[in-house]
Amino acid sequence: MTALDVTAVVFGHGRFEAVLDNKYAGGPNTAYGESDQVWSSRGGSRWRQGGVPGSTARFDFLAATSRGFVLGGTLRPNGAPTKWVTENGTAWQRS
Repeated sequence: MTALDVTAVVFGHGRFEAVLDNKYAGGPNTAYGESDQVWSSRGGSRWRQGGVPGSTARFDFLAATSRGFVLGGTLRPNGAPTKWVTENGTAWQRS
């Protein structure tokens, strides 16, 4: 997590949700993946990676809602717009 760029952070329902840019960099740096990641924390010091189902994706939007959180982005490689939702911040479902 420490090597990735944070592109979005929101707070709601007593927890932080963060999107980390995890795009493949190529070349000698193979530490990066092909899909962005979502991490969750209750206090901001301990973070846990959330499970976002589906193929690799680019996440462009993250927001807290009255029912949980919503995440928007595009699937790779076809670029299909997709939305994911979660109530607890850890178990995401494609919507």
